[in-house]
Amino acid sequence: MLESYLRALAISKLNTLLVRNTTVIWGGEALFKIYFMKFFSQGWYVLYVNSRYEKKVHDSINEIRIDSFLPLVESIRHWKDRKKVLFTPLFPSYVFVHLKSRKDSYRVLKIKGACTFIKIGNTMVKVREQEINKIKLMVNDNFLFDFEVTNKQFSPGEKRKFNDGLFNGQEYEVIRIDKKEKILIRIDSLSQNITASFSDKYLTYFSHAV
Repeated sequence: MLESYLRALAISKLNTLLVRNTTVIWGGEALFKIYFMKFFSQGWYVLYVNSRYEKKVHDSINEIRIDSFLPLVESIRHWKDRKKVLFTPLFPSYVFVHLKSRKDSYRVLKIKGACTFIKIGNTMVKVREQEINKIKLMVNDNFLFDFEVTNKQFSPGEKRKFNDGLFNGQEYEVIRIDKKEKILIRIDSLSQNITASFSDKYLTYFSHAV
């Protein structure tokens, strides 16, 4: 019994030391808990999931009453005898999750297909609310198509905004790629950019931003 007591005491002291110094000795789950104890703040985080599990994980997160966002874009697949319209993730293997507490993160990671929260270096990636809102507007806009996510850096484009219609007052950045004008949304939190082509009908709604 004395040996068991001394062993438990040693483990307790080691655990305390690890928490204080955030030493990387434990496995991934324990280290994740240490990180969240010291640095967590609520907001949108990026969950990495298994390939083709995006929709299943997204639905499962909503089932446990945690806000989740999975941006989908329309694509057309062609076969010899037919074509089919599909909705595919704009960010493959990514699901955006709004965490309000450390407990939310643990619950999400227990979902089948969920792997880990994305980090840059040792820092959990937190996406700004304004960026999430811009992505939502973009993927729900029927006049946009040919979406592309890239880490390519672009020179500042021309600022334009709607002066009519559903997105009245919304401002977009427009750049020229291969002699074609495209809308650009910069997602600085992920160091990525989204580009999309737009219908000619848009031209009647654009005005130059001040």
